[in-house]
Amino acid sequence: MNRCLARQDSPTTHQLIHIIPLVNIASILMPNARYVLSVDCPVKWTAAQGRSVSNDYPFADIQASTSAEFVQRRYLDFLWLPESISPLRCLIPTLLRAADQTPSTSEKHPLHGLLQPILLTPRLASQKYHSRISQILEDDSGTGDVEENMIWFALKYEKADEEEAAAAQGDFDADDRWKHEWLARMERREVQIQILLHFLLLSLPGAPKPPVELTATELSPHLSSPKKRKRKRSASPPPRILSLEECLELFMDKMSMWQLMTSLETDDDKRNVQHSVNTKGKKKSLDERDWMQAFCEDVIEKQYVGRTCLVPLDRLI
Repeated sequence: MNRCLARQDSPTTHQLIHIIPLVNIASILMPNARYVLSVDCPVKWTAAQGRSVSNDYPFADIQASTSAEFVQRRYLDFLWLPESISPLRCLIPTLLRAADQTPSTSEKHPLHGLLQPILLTPRLASQKYHSRISQILEDDSGTGDVEENMIWFALKYEKADEEEAAAAQGDFDADDRWKHEWLARMERREVQIQILLHFLLLSLPGAPKPPVELTATELSPHLSSPKKRKRKRSASPPPRILSLEECLELFMDKMSMWQLMTSLETDDDKRNVQHSVNTKGKKKSLDERDWMQAFCEDVIEKQYVGRTCLVPLDRLI
């Protein structure tokens, strides 16, 4: 939307000289700015449009009063909103803002506690999409929590675009297939975010919080020996503890499995790509990378190369 800018050459001169679509925010915030941005919008929104916007987005009328609420809402934004609106490369800088606003009374970084509620193990992440969210979409049920509202918000707009395309092609039986593909894509997004969160915690000073407990896998009672069954009745085995490093490696293994499955489904002529040659040798061009390689090279490497981390970065690539 175009904005009218007034030039201030002298205290008595006010002349409109430009109508431009974009304004440099930094120049506006300077005390001796040459131009002043007019805040009067030439086109007013109707009351119905204002109500539609404020009632549609789950966080429209909610202010994040605490750092914990800020972290949770930013996590949901980056998870459920499109990459064009919430790019993953901005996730870590955004979360670090919460740490700057949280006073720390010890050597432990405040994000160790703030990220704990949104931290998932690979098993919990899989259950979230294959059990909980798929059941919500199937039965149109749920508890009505903040994340569930965000799910319906994201589904509403993405499905509207898909239904438009399906109607144009005459395909009216693609709803179940589209939901399955959408859930798979959101699970991949969740895994990417969890990898970033785990890398962030491993790079922060101070010991992280105790890792999430995961019950050890056991044999069925009819497959185990009588002596073992007696011992199990007397005392249950202690739960197995997953460290942050183990969770991170499991998430990376999951991404590698997705990459392998994708490559197997790709035609041979699409997989046999040409390599670009530079002065240092052969190197893959940007167009040849899959989504996993792009994520590792564009997000992980740029934010964590040269920083202290307990897991070797080359495990991701």
